[in-house]
Amino acid sequence: MKRCLIFFLVLSLLLPACALGETVKKLPSCFQITYKVEERTQDGGRVFVSKEYISTRQAAADRAVNALVDAFDDQLNPHLQPDQGKNPRRNSRLDIHVVHSFSGQSSMSFLVLARESYKRVQQQSPIAALSFDMETGETITLSHLFPEDSEAWDVMAEYIEKELTDYFPHLDADPAALQALLTKDAIQNTPFMLGPVCLSLHYEAKTLYPNQPSLMRVTIPYAAFTGMMTEYGVKQTDNSMYRMVALTFDDGPTYTQTASLLNHLRHYGAPSTFFLVGDRIAEYKDIVLRENDENHSLQSHHFKHTDTTKSTPGRIQTYTKQFYEALTTLTGTAPIMLRPPYGLDEPFREARVNLPIIQWDVDTKDWTGKSSAGVLSVVKSETKHGSIILMHDIQEKTPESAKQVAKWLRENGFICVTVEDLFIHIGREMMPNQVYYSVKPPEDAQ
Repeated sequence: MKRCLIFFLVLSLLLPACALGETVKKLPSCFQITYKVEERTQDGGRVFVSKEYISTRQAAADRAVNALVDAFDDQLNPHLQPDQGKNPRRNSRLDIHVVHSFSGQSSMSFLVLARESYKRVQQQSPIAALSFDMETGETITLSHLFPEDSEAWDVMAEYIEKELTDYFPHLDADPAALQALLTKDAIQNTPFMLGPVCLSLHYEAKTLYPNQPSLMRVTIPYAAFTGMMTEYGVKQTDNSMYRMVALTFDDGPTYTQTASLLNHLRHYGAPSTFFLVGDRIAEYKDIVLRENDENHSLQSHHFKHTDTTKSTPGRIQTYTKQFYEALTTLTGTAPIMLRPPYGLDEPFREARVNLPIIQWDVDTKDWTGKSSAGVLSVVKSETKHGSIILMHDIQEKTPESAKQVAKWLRENGFICVTVEDLFIHIGREMMPNQVYYSVKPPEDAQ
């Protein structure tokens, strides 16, 4: 609940900064990036290793990020458990991925995460992060964005304490470890990313919650730092000139399709919102943790994908609680919005589930099996600033369709963000039990 309150309260700071003035039709060329994936088996075909390298406009950034990839390979490789059944792609893996984001005029951030898994159970996921000015090649630190005597350090400490305490509501955070994360020195050394809407700080969950292998992130809207940044910080966090949309995926997770989809979204810098079916979470824990760790938003598509017009309000409330338990137990995060199965929102409004209800204004109809070209045609003709795009990650063709969609959006000046970040960027507040089809500026909302 605290995380929801933080989200709602910060909206009061956003309205002056979020009016969309003159927009750009193309992203700056300094944000261009390509990926190269290398795969190998070892230990007699009983261990699978996949790692990816980046190539950008700045060789210094490439060298530094790719060196982290190799360092994680060297660090974790000696500890990998061989799969006796010789099916390592499923049962004994080391995946070293690079998640990137961009912000302002020329900043790019890179989160390198090394996911070790055995028999589809995530063992650990150590991380490192770097940010660069892609015009100069210089490294960006938090001290470049905030003066040493800025109130921003206290703001960050407040967000860190509140949001990390909010994780895993059934567990207690280690109080001493939490306090150690709140000092200025600790914050300056925390892996961070500059996204289109928020500064995010990244932590391994086991730092505060023993035996939890997932990642935690603290997201702070740039508007929370109004008047606290350096001139350079303002330049690198002003994204008012960009058009933003939300890619959303329903009905998952699955193993093959969702895993492939995640690779495409990562390579095109497209954080998305996954509306999960709750009774699938237990079977696909590894995929859900990947979604979480790679900066996607995980939200409710109800506990069962049923026609809720035939459900009582009590049953809907019960399933809402079951979804909450399933997600918080695994990732530590609670849903802050829902999408009703089949888009049938009336039963949820009548049941007073007290979550915003997210529909869509761009229906790709990928569930019909249409081609990637057909899906992309819909996106091209219907997408605008503030759109919420509907897709389904259980469909066989959707990973390739989503790849083409994310590529076209990026090439045409749209930035993909999560639904909650879209609301923050445009300056709208999500209200419980209200239905939203897109996100319009306050003056245009009806």
